[in-house]
Amino acid sequence: MKLTKILICLLIFWTGTLSASPYFSFKKYQVEDGLSHNTVWCALQDSYGFIWLGTSDGLNRYDGRGNKVYRNVLNEKFSLENNFVEALIEVDKNLWVGTNSGLYIYDRDTDRFSYFDKTTQYNVYISSEIKKIIKTENGLIWIATLGQGFFIYDPKTEVLTQNSVQTSFVWDLCQSADRKRVYISSLQEGLLCFDENGKFLRTYEISLDINASDSYKVNCIQNIDGDIWIGAGNNLLSRLDERTDAMDNYSGSAFNFGAVHCLLKYTDKELLVGTDNGLYLFNQNTNTFQRTDNPTDPRSLSDQTINGMMWDAEGALWVLTNLGGVNYMSKQTKHFDYYSPAYLAGVSGAGKVVAPFCENKDGNIWIGTQSGLYFFHAATRELSPYPIGGHDNQKYDIRSLLLDGDHLWIGTYAKGIRVVNLRTGAVKVYTHSRGIPYTICSNDVLCFYRGRNGEIYVGTSWGLCRYDAAKDNFMPIINIGSMISITDMHEDMYNHLWIATSSSGVFTYNTINGHYKNYQHEREDSTTITSNSIITLFEDVKGTMWFGTNGGGLCSFDAKEKRFIEFDPHNTLLPNKVIYAIEQDQGGDFWVSSNAGIFKINPVTKDHFRQFTINDGLQGNQFIARSSLKSSEGKLYFGGINGFNVFQPEQFVDNKYIPPVYVTDIRLPYQTDEQEVKKLLQLDKPLYMADKVTLSYENNSFSIRFVALSFEDPGKNRYSYILRGVDKEWILNTDNNMASYTNLPPGEYLFEVRGSNNDRQWNENTTTLKVVITPPWWRSTFAYFVYVLMLLGWIGWMAWRWNLRVKRKYKRRMEKYQIAKEQEVYKSKISFFINLVHEIRTPLSLIRLPLEKLLEKEREGKDLKYLSVIDKNVNYLLGITNELLDFQKMESGTLHLNLKKSDIKELVSDVYNQFTSPAELKGIDLQLTVPEQELVSTVDRDKLSKILVNLMGNAIKYAHAHIDLRLLVTDGGYEIQVNDDGPGIPNEQKQKIFEAFYQLPDDKVATAVGTGIGLAFAKSLAEAHQGDLRLEDNIGGGSSFILSLPVKEWETEKTSDIVEISPEHADASETISSEYSGKKFTVLLVEDNVDLLNLTRESLAEWFRVLRASNGREALEVLAQENVDVIVSDVMMPEMDGLELCSKVKSEISYSHIPVILLTAKTTLESKVEGLECGADVYVEKPFSVKQLHMQIENLLKLRQSFHKLMVSLAGDTVAVSTTDFAMSQKDCEFIAKIQGVIAEQLADENFSIDTLSEQMNMSRSNFYRKIKALSGMSPNDYLKTLRMNRAAELIMSGTRISEVAAQVGFTSSSYFAKCFKAQYGVLPKEYTGQPPISGEA
Repeated sequence: MKLTKILICLLIFWTGTLSASPYFSFKKYQVEDGLSHNTVWCALQDSYGFIWLGTSDGLNRYDGRGNKVYRNVLNEKFSLENNFVEALIEVDKNLWVGTNSGLYIYDRDTDRFSYFDKTTQYNVYISSEIKKIIKTENGLIWIATLGQGFFIYDPKTEVLTQNSVQTSFVWDLCQSADRKRVYISSLQEGLLCFDENGKFLRTYEISLDINASDSYKVNCIQNIDGDIWIGAGNNLLSRLDERTDAMDNYSGSAFNFGAVHCLLKYTDKELLVGTDNGLYLFNQNTNTFQRTDNPTDPRSLSDQTINGMMWDAEGALWVLTNLGGVNYMSKQTKHFDYYSPAYLAGVSGAGKVVAPFCENKDGNIWIGTQSGLYFFHAATRELSPYPIGGHDNQKYDIRSLLLDGDHLWIGTYAKGIRVVNLRTGAVKVYTHSRGIPYTICSNDVLCFYRGRNGEIYVGTSWGLCRYDAAKDNFMPIINIGSMISITDMHEDMYNHLWIATSSSGVFTYNTINGHYKNYQHEREDSTTITSNSIITLFEDVKGTMWFGTNGGGLCSFDAKEKRFIEFDPHNTLLPNKVIYAIEQDQGGDFWVSSNAGIFKINPVTKDHFRQFTINDGLQGNQFIARSSLKSSEGKLYFGGINGFNVFQPEQFVDNKYIPPVYVTDIRLPYQTDEQEVKKLLQLDKPLYMADKVTLSYENNSFSIRFVALSFEDPGKNRYSYILRGVDKEWILNTDNNMASYTNLPPGEYLFEVRGSNNDRQWNENTTTLKVVITPPWWRSTFAYFVYVLMLLGWIGWMAWRWNLRVKRKYKRRMEKYQIAKEQEVYKSKISFFINLVHEIRTPLSLIRLPLEKLLEKEREGKDLKYLSVIDKNVNYLLGITNELLDFQKMESGTLHLNLKKSDIKELVSDVYNQFTSPAELKGIDLQLTVPEQELVSTVDRDKLSKILVNLMGNAIKYAHAHIDLRLLVTDGGYEIQVNDDGPGIPNEQKQKIFEAFYQLPDDKVATAVGTGIGLAFAKSLAEAHQGDLRLEDNIGGGSSFILSLPVKEWETEKTSDIVEISPEHADASETISSEYSGKKFTVLLVEDNVDLLNLTRESLAEWFRVLRASNGREALEVLAQENVDVIVSDVMMPEMDGLELCSKVKSEISYSHIPVILLTAKTTLESKVEGLECGADVYVEKPFSVKQLHMQIENLLKLRQSFHKLMVSLAGDTVAVSTTDFAMSQKDCEFIAKIQGVIAEQLADENFSIDTLSEQMNMSRSNFYRKIKALSGMSPNDYLKTLRMNRAAELIMSGTRISEVAAQVGFTSSSYFAKCFKAQYGVLPKEYTGQPPISGEA
C-alpha cells in the first residue's frame, strides 16, 4: 500500500500537473505615480466620486489622472496635523480623518482641516491611534482606537462618550445586518457585541477547536450578506451566524497566509480575503481557499501584505497594500484570464513566450511555447508541462501544432517535427537530412495544415512539402520554390489552398486541378496585396480570405474581382500595422492581436472598435505570430511574449458607468505654490465645488484641468470643452484633460466641459465654471468714472478750443480775404497801369515823331526852348511808363538784369550830380561821401541808378535842410545810404512803406505827386541784385534808407535772342550809311491808327518807297501785287493782327524772304517771344523814334545785300545757309537748298531753262522771278548763268579740259562759253588762274 502511494506521488511529480488558475492582474498606483506613500491604510470614494487614500505620509485625493496630497504644513493651523492616516469616513460631505494621534475633520466647503476637540464628560478627548470609524443607522459615529477603547459621538447633541471597560484596543467595527447591534474586534477579548447605543451585550470566543479555551486576536470583522465574517489570529477565517450565534472556523494553514486583515464580498458565494501573504478567494460552497495573486508575476499584487480593500462605484476593486501602494482591478466585464508557464511553481526553466494552440476533442488545449509543450485543462484551468522526448531539460521552441487523431504533430524551430502518440506516449521524429530525398525541407517547421482530403502540408523556412502517409516520407512541392519561408496555410471553401510566405506574397494552390498562382504587392497598384510579408491567414464566416501582414496591416481578397482590398487605407482605424493573429467571435467581430495589444472591430461596418492593452489585463502589448485559437466553447486564446490570455468575447460588456466631471485645477505659469494659486484665484473652497474664479489681468494666461471620475482606464476617458468668449466651437472628443489659454482680455468667460468613461459613455450634464479676469486699475469702474469726468472736461476744453479755433479761423479767413482783396486790388492797379501805359505809348509815338522833325528843323530861338520842354516831358512820361512796365515785369518774374562790371563810385557820383540843382532850389544841403579806393561790382547800372534816383527823389521831397548820400565798403560788400532830416516814418509804418501802392496816411506830399510803387520797385530791384533795401531811423532825426549789395562775380541770366534797339540808341543811326536809302527800296507799313500810319509814312518816305495797309488782310493783298523789301507792322489791329500776318508771310514761299518788323506797345518778354515764334525779324517798342525805325530797316536791307553776294558766289553744290546770319526764314533756307540741288543735278543740260526750274520748284514764272530777284538781286537767267560760270571756274582749277568744262556746265558752243566766262571773270577760260569774279557782275 505504501509502495502504491509512492508510485502515485512519483507519477504526479513526473507529469508535473499544477494548478494554473487565472491570477488577478492589477494596475499599480505607487509613489512613482504620485502617491504620497506606498503604505496605504484606508480608502474611500466620496459622494463626488474622488478616491481618498490614507497613507503613512498624508491623505491623498486621487482622480485617475492626478493626485492631491494633504499633509501637515508648518505654521498652517488649517492643515492636517498628523500625516499617518488610518481611518476615513464621509459624514455630511465632510471627511472624518483618523490618524495615529487623534481625529480631524476635513471641511470640504473651505478645503481646511480642524482637530476634533470634543471631550467626554470626564474631559477625555480622542488622542490615540484610530483604527476604524463607522456611522450607524441611528446616526451615531463610532470611533475605534488603540489604547482608549472606542468612542461614540452624537452629531445632534454633540455629546462624546467613551467605552474602554471591555477592551482598550479596538481594531475594527461593523454593524449587524439588522442595524441593531455593533460588533467590535479586540486584541485580547476577541469579538464583542454592543447594542446600537453602546450597551455591552456579550463576548464571542474564537478558536479552531470549539473545545479549546484560548481566544484569538480579532483583526477584522465584516458584515457580508447577514453573516459576520471574522479574521482572527493566524490563518483563520471565521463566520458568525447571527441567527443562531453559531461560529464556524476555516483554517488557511495550508496556505500559511498569516493574519486576515480585511474581507470583501466578491460573488454571492465567494469572499475576497486580504492577508499577510496574498489575496485569496474563499468559496463558501466548498469552504476552500484559492490564491488569486502570484508573487512571481509582476502584474499581480505589488505587495502580498494587504491592509484593506474597497469596491468603487464602477465595481472595480482597490487593494491597499503595506508596501506596494494601491492595486487596482477593474470590474470583470472585460475579464482576460491570464496564464503564464513561467509562473508555475515547481517547473524550472519555463518560458514566457506562448506560440501555437491546438484543441483536442475534449475541449482541452495543447500549447506550444519556446520552452516546450504544455497541456491546459479547460475545466479545471490547470496548466501542466508535457514531455515530448529528447534529453533531460532539453528545450523545444515549438512553432506549430497539428492534432491528427491520436497523433499530435509538433513543429519546432531547428529540431524538425516530433509526432507524439497520445495513447502510448511514443514520439516519432522527422528531420531534414541533406542528400537524403523525401525528408522535410528544413528543420525550421513553421506551420502545419491538413487539407480536406486528409493530406498534411508542412511549411518550413526553406519551402513546402506534403506528407505521404503510405510511404511515411515527405514530398517537396517545387511549384512554390525551395528558398521560400512558409508562414501559414489555409484551404478556403473554394478548394484553394492559400500559402503565405514571409517575403514572396501569397500563393494559391487549386487542390482539384493542381494550378498554382502567386499574388505579390506592387507599388502604385492598390488592388494588390498590401505587403509581401504575410504573417497569418484567416477565412471569415462568409468565406472571405483575410491576410495579416508584417507592416502592411490587414487586407482581404475579393474572389469575384480577383483583387485585394486594404482594410484601413487612410490609417485611421488600426493602431498597428503588424497583424499577428485573427479570430472572429459569434457576433461577427474580429479580434486581432498586434504589437499594440488586441483590438476588436467589425470587418464589414468597421464599427465596434475597441483596443485592449496590458492595462486591461492582457499578458502584454506584444503578441506572437499565429498564436490564437477559438475553442469549441467560443473562448478565444491569444499567446504573447509573457504568456497567454483566455476570454469569452460574448461576456464582454461596455462600462456603463456615467462619470461625474469636475474642474479640479487652474494652473498659472511660473506658479507652483498651491496656496498662492488659491489666493490668486480668490478661492476659499476646492475648485471642483466652485462655480466662479477670479483672476487679475496679470494672470490672464492659465490652464484649466478637468477630469471624468472613471477609473477603469482613465487615459481613455474622453472630453469635450469650450471656453465661451474665446473658443468659436467645442473642442470635441479628446483625451487631453487640460485646456490652455493665453493673454485673455479682461472680461467674463464661461468654461463648459463634458466627459465620458473609457467606453465612451458620456455624461451629458455640462460642468461649468465662470472665469472672471479683472481689469487693471486703469480699467476699473472707478477709473472709468474718472475717465468720464476727464472726458467731459476734455470735451468742454475742446469746445472752448474749437470755439477759439473757429474764431481764429474766421479771423484768418477774413485776413486771407482781405489780403486776397488787396491783392486783387493790387493786381487791378497793376493791370490798370499797364493797360494805361499801353494806351499812352501809341499817343506818345504820335507826339514824339513830329517832335523829332521839329527839333531837326529848329536849331535855335524861342521855339527850340518850347520844343525842348515838350521833349523833356515826353521822355519823362516815357520813363514813368518804362518804370511801370519794369515793375510789372518784376512782379511777374520776367525782368532780366543787364549785368555788367561798373564803377560804383562813378555811378553814385552821377546820381549825386543829378540832384544838386533840385537841392539848391529847395535850399537843401546835399553831401556826398565816397571811399578813396576803387569799387567795381557786377550790376545792372540802369536798375541801380533807378533805385538811387528813387531814394534821392524821396529825400528831396521830405528833407528840411540836409541830405547825406554815402557809399560805404563793408565786409560782405558795400552799402549806399541816403539820410535826410525830414519828418521820419512811424515805427508801425516802416514795413508797410515797401508794399506796392502804399502811402503814408495824411501824407500830402505823397498823395499829391506819388504812385506808391517807387520803394516797392526799388526793394525788388535790390533783391534781384541779391541785396537788400531797409529803413532805419536817422540819428539826428528823419529817415535813413540803406541799400546793401554784395561785391562778387555772378553769372548773368540768359536772355532771349531778341533783336531789340531801345530808343536811347536811336542816335546811332546817324553813323550808318544811307546808301540803301537811295535805291528806293519798298517798305510796306501796316498800322490801324491812321494818324500814326500817315506820320510814319511821311517820315520814312524820305528814304524808301512806302506802301500802306490798315490791317493784315490788306497787307496780304498789297503783297500779291507789289514787290516789297521790308514789312513794318503794328501787332494789335482789327481783322488780322500783326502776329497772324507775320505767320502767313513766313509760311508762304512767295513772301517768306521778306523781313518783318513788329511795332507794339506790349513790352513783356512773353509778347516778344510770341512775335519771334511767328517769324518776326525785329521787335520795336512804342513809342519809337523814326531814326530808330530807319536804322532797323537799313540793317535788315544790309543783311539782305550780304546774302545777295553770297548767292552770287555759290557754286552748283548745295551749301547750308544759316537762318540767323542773314535774317532768313526756315522756308527760304529750304527753298535755297532745294533750288541749288535742282540746278546741280541738271547743270550739264543745255536745254535746262528757267521755265523748267520754276516748274520743278512748283511756282509760276512770275512768282519764281520775283523770288529769285529778291533772294539773289538778279534775274533767274543771270543767276543760272552765274552759277554755271562758278562751276566752270571750279572745274578749270581742277584740271579739266576747256571743252569738257563747257559740256559739263551746259554749253554746246565753246566760243559762247569763252565769251560768257570772260564776261564773268575778265579772262578767257584758258587764262583763268583763280581770279575772283569782276565786281558788280552780279
